Amino acid sequence: MVRGLFVLLYIDIDDIIIQNDAIDTAKLEGKAEGLAEGIRQVAANLKRMGMDLKSIANSTGLTEEEISSL
Repeated sequence: MVRGLFVLLYIDIDDIIIQNDAIDTAKLEGKAEGLAEGIRQVAANLKRMGMDLKSIANSTGLTEEEISSL
C-alpha cells in the first residue's frame, strides 16, 4: 500500500516537472518571438525613415533581403 502511494506520488511529481518544463519552454519561445518581432519593427521604422539597408542590417542583425521585405 505504501509502495503504491510512493509510485503515485512519483508519477504526480514527474507530471508536474514535465508541465513546468513545457511552460518554461513556451515562455522562452514567446520571448524569442517577441524579441524578433521588435527587431523587425525597428528595422521597418529605420527603413521608413530612409536609413540605408546596410546600416539597418549592421544595427539589427537582419539581412538586407529580410529588411527589403519589410
